[in-house]
Amino acid sequence: MTIQGKLYEKLQSEYNSFLGGLRDLPPQQIIEAAHEIVSKECILEVFGERENVSYEQAKELLDNNCTLNTLYATWINSDCSINGLVHYAIDEYMQDLEVQPTYKAELQLPGEEYPHLEVFGADNDVEAIEYAHELCETAEDEVELLEVHELDENYDSIREIDLNSFDPSLRRYMDVDLFDFLGHISDKVIIHYRNDWNIDKEFLLKSAESQDPNDKRIAWHVCATGTHQLNESDVFIKESGAYAYWTDYHQNDPDMFGFFIEITGHENGRVYGNVFEVGDYAKHAQHVRDTALPIDTVTLEYSESWGVNCGLTITVSRKEYDDDRQRLMCDSGNVISVKMNPLEGNFTLADVLKIERAHRMGMPVGDTQEYLQKLETKLFEIRGEPLENAFQLVPKKSDEVPSPANPTKPTTATTTVIIPAKPIKPPTFDEVLKQAQAKADDINRQNALNKGQQPSTTKNNPEIGE
Repeated sequence: MTIQGKLYEKLQSEYNSFLGGLRDLPPQQIIEAAHEIVSKECILEVFGERENVSYEQAKELLDNNCTLNTLYATWINSDCSINGLVHYAIDEYMQDLEVQPTYKAELQLPGEEYPHLEVFGADNDVEAIEYAHELCETAEDEVELLEVHELDENYDSIREIDLNSFDPSLRRYMDVDLFDFLGHISDKVIIHYRNDWNIDKEFLLKSAESQDPNDKRIAWHVCATGTHQLNESDVFIKESGAYAYWTDYHQNDPDMFGFFIEITGHENGRVYGNVFEVGDYAKHAQHVRDTALPIDTVTLEYSESWGVNCGLTITVSRKEYDDDRQRLMCDSGNVISVKMNPLEGNFTLADVLKIERAHRMGMPVGDTQEYLQKLETKLFEIRGEPLENAFQLVPKKSDEVPSPANPTKPTTATTTVIIPAKPIKPPTFDEVLKQAQAKADDINRQNALNKGQQPSTTKNNPEIGE
């Protein structure tokens, strides 16, 4: 296949994905996207003709991961014609690449001892990972993606992105009012033990006032039967209390939602911070089971009130703690804190938390209101709550209608009954797409008339976007 053909296939795949994303939108939004639909189709036609794009131009755009979205944005923001797009896009696009972060993907090719390195530019971590996966999918042989690194100008690795946990649908919410955002989530999710959220607010405020940075990193999950707020580092220590709470997920609790929280400050009794989704809770619980480190030792802190360990802080082995817990916890003094210490070798708990946090910071920034709407939809799917306005009220026909000529005749009050509304068959995607294309044609025809030109009857008018 020629280099021009590879570029065209890439753009065609992006166009198909763009149309696929429209399928989930309401018909009116699809029609509003009419101009973008037809414009991108025009761009595809230009790049589909080999004589329009030279080998050097195609290679330059393909090597630098030029996307259909980039070409579309370049076109609508310029005065160039569709035929001049190729030259203009290369100049504009290559200038933009100067400020893009650089990434390196390590690909394991079949039969090769050492990984193959692919260096490219991308706007953010999400695009970098998506492109790295595309490299594997478009390869002729089966290729395994090992890792993706963001690079500085000297090509030194400055951050590794966790691929195993990556889910492009996840979002992070930065510098939000935790009482407001998490409170709305609690209101929607919790059915029983709703007072849990009031306890959580006290916990968050206490954590915000703490001088220990570890207290400000919290794992929080919520379901129909309440909430738990846990220390993030403890979640990744096997058989700790936090680990047990976080991973005790059952398939009959599908309405459980998890988040990691970073407290950044508090003011006037409100707590602020960053919130990160964990996505599919069952999958994340399994991820924690696979990632957490086992317990090595246990540190016990005693109060100064009484006992042989009065005022002491001691560390014992996991075996001693399990075998002699009665003496350690009850007979030797008043225990005021218990800390589980993980078994660490070349891979430490700090390494685990660093990778987890780097992965979260690679998520796109989301909108809290959009998430709350998405949450309502998800809860409806899980719980099957009745749809509003699914039925309509209509008057029942009565045999006893009051006669104006005989006002003394007893009447029967008109009653109402609930009957199912007649279902309305939604239009198919192809039908909506035709409406969108027709709207784009109307826009183009009107623009041509305004300019005193003869409107074109061709669907893919190359002058759209001027």
